[in-house]
Amino acid sequence: MKKILLIISLFLSVNLFADMMKDGSSAYEKGNLDDAISIWSKACSDGFMEACDKLGSMYYFGYGTQKDRLKAKELFLKVCISGNGEDCAKVARMYDYGYGIKQDRKKAAELYKKACDAGFKKSCRKYKELKRKGY
Repeated sequence: MKKILLIISLFLSVNLFADMMKDGSSAYEKGNLDDAISIWSKACSDGFMEACDKLGSMYYFGYGTQKDRLKAKELFLKVCISGNGEDCAKVARMYDYGYGIKQDRKKAAELYKKACDAGFKKSCRKYKELKRKGY
């Protein structure tokens, strides 16, 4: 019985996530950026990493909100920690070039490696380049 309830719960949360992502994307495409931020913020708080990534991009570029690179870094890092190599690379670039945060090439190298290890191959070259330079 517990397995059935778990499967039903999982199914409902996947559907809820899909609906929230669809609603957020629809609001974004219509130019309702406040609504998109609100929807994706809720989904991110509920643990849906795709929503955290989209929200991070909105903060990074200042779409519908004040540009906030620190907030973007926090969101991208949350997705990175969940195992998404592409978001690890986003944070790595921020550290590598000092985009809105203090430049830290050693931290960038660690994150490029994490991205590479997660299968985001574009980061492997950057990791090797920084290691060769002593970071």
